[in-house]
Amino acid sequence: MKNPSALSVLPAAVSVAIFLAVLTVLAATASAQASTGTVLGTSLGGTAFDLTSDILLRAMKTPGATAGMGPRKLDFSDVGVNKSALNVMEITNGTNSKIEIESLSVPSSGFRVASKLTLPLTVPPQTQAVLEVEFHPTRPGDYGGEVQVSYRPNGGGKSRKMEIALKGKGVQE
Repeated sequence: MKNPSALSVLPAAVSVAIFLAVLTVLAATASAQASTGTVLGTSLGGTAFDLTSDILLRAMKTPGATAGMGPRKLDFSDVGVNKSALNVMEITNGTNSKIEIESLSVPSSGFRVASKLTLPLTVPPQTQAVLEVEFHPTRPGDYGGEVQVSYRPNGGGKSRKMEIALKGKGVQE
């Protein structure tokens, strides 16, 4: 009979080795690209990591012709007072040129963009930027608001706006 504890350790050790290899590639790529100001660090199966923040950039499965955000609404449902819940939103650039996110704000209490980012954020063509939004109610009751984003197509032109509705309920536990 095989030692079950040895079998359970092997996948974790392999995962750690793969993780360290990915970090090594990311660090080498970041160092090589630091002088160019490139937003993307490296690409792993259609997914890229922005090395200046904790934003995930991934290639679109079905390219479109517009920029947009999704989902239309983030519903956090019931969250305990003074607890936190995270949800994911995407900024999609389906165009054939980059867009620059100039501002990203959540003027509503109880919500914030949890992803660390530096603005302006460049989203390459045919790419989605995945960001985390946090809901942290400080009192019982319904909360609502929106994430507001301003961007410029191709780094110039007229500034455009997009929004995602936010909804959550603070509950006493």
